[in-house]
Amino acid sequence: MANITTEMANTTTEMANTTTEMANTTTEMANTTTEMANTTVMVTTTTAAMTTTAMPRPPVDEYTYTIVGSDNKTCLIAQMMITLKYQYEGSDNQTKMVTMDLFDPLYNVMTQGQCANNTMMSMLNLSIAKQAENAEAGWLSLTFTENEKTKMVNISKVEFFAVLQDGKEPNITISNPDFKFNLSTSDKYFVCATPQERTVADNVNLTLAEIKVQAFNVKGDFANESTECADDVVTTAMSLTTAATVGPTTPLPATPPTIDVTVTQEGSNVSCIVGTIGVRFSIKYKKNGVKDMVSQQFDIPPKENGTQIFGDCGNGSDTQVLNVTFFDNWQYIIEFTKTSTKYSASKMELYYQLDEHFENPDQQGARFANGTTNAFKADVGNYYLCNHKEHYTFGDVTIDTTNVKLQAFSKTVSKNVGGNAQECSDDDKTSDIVPIAVGAALAGLVVIVLIAYLIGRKRNHSGYQSV
Repeated sequence: MANITTEMANTTTEMANTTTEMANTTTEMANTTTEMANTTVMVTTTTAAMTTTAMPRPPVDEYTYTIVGSDNKTCLIAQMMITLKYQYEGSDNQTKMVTMDLFDPLYNVMTQGQCANNTMMSMLNLSIAKQAENAEAGWLSLTFTENEKTKMVNISKVEFFAVLQDGKEPNITISNPDFKFNLSTSDKYFVCATPQERTVADNVNLTLAEIKVQAFNVKGDFANESTECADDVVTTAMSLTTAATVGPTTPLPATPPTIDVTVTQEGSNVSCIVGTIGVRFSIKYKKNGVKDMVSQQFDIPPKENGTQIFGDCGNGSDTQVLNVTFFDNWQYIIEFTKTSTKYSASKMELYYQLDEHFENPDQQGARFANGTTNAFKADVGNYYLCNHKEHYTFGDVTIDTTNVKLQAFSKTVSKNVGGNAQECSDDDKTSDIVPIAVGAALAGLVVIVLIAYLIGRKRNHSGYQSV
């Protein structure tokens, strides 16, 4: 792991120092009152007796974690069944595997955290102890961040600490600052019943299930609107064909599906980015058992397969952003900028995961590609049109766009492009061919008529001579 650290952001060292005490006495943990900046501590404790029978699904309050700020208002709500699986080398040189279900009533979980407080970051910190002698103890920290431009929220960092009772080492300490699990925009809550398993480190996996979380803009309770994860959308719509999510086993069509995009100004019905686009990615990666890099293609699936459109109208600035989220946690981002009379896509980004969508990758984890462009250029008030394929290559990623009909810096309420079409060069060539072909056909027809006329006249003249 690239970064291994024992420090938790905005958390005092008292929290780490109490962890070994938690392993032997849960009462001391419950009394721990580690202070978080601008945050009060909400404590969740459970006292159910140990059981060896299969555990039924616990009530929601057993896996609901709430952070309250210094103003006594709730700033973060997280309902999620958390499972941690980690392995380590025991003192007997054998590999040990531990599963911690934090929603199991055998665990005492103390909830701490940090409100956003007008920043782009909030935190959920969980101190963990099991009600059994020599049982597991530790803590888990999840950092939520909000993208300033797109307002997209994701879990951007995971930290984990566990006491090892019989390990060669006394504990495991993991920090993954490159973790990425996209949720929703900050004005909505994210919901996902389907278990979501993510790799934190080579020896630590995190699974979240029955998720309902909002980390920003909480006003007493969850927001009125939510974003559902792609897995739930596919599960509840079994009749849909999810070719794009199947990955390497399903061949792609000749051209990617065309999706409608609309980005609306917050608090109004005016759309600033409108149109349609089809996108195909060719991504190079290292495949297990193959020496050279291989390439695999992916299409952005249609909206009914879980694709979601977000963005930022820029609040009067010269920058607007289109964010297309698909495969649950992949993001294709186009940043538009304008001058006094023209606009264009000045930057493209792709956040993706080397995961089950790839065929047998030798590594897994988040990846990122971006680059500057001068794409989709048009005059302000007009729209860009290109039915042909256009290519943009950034490192290991090639982006092909087709059937593009986009307008940024629009002020429409109809969600349709306006003004005149400004075509790409390939479409212009096609447009030129049509009048040339028609002109050539007409010229040919004139020649044929003229020849027929001359032949007919000659025959008539020969007939007069024979008389």
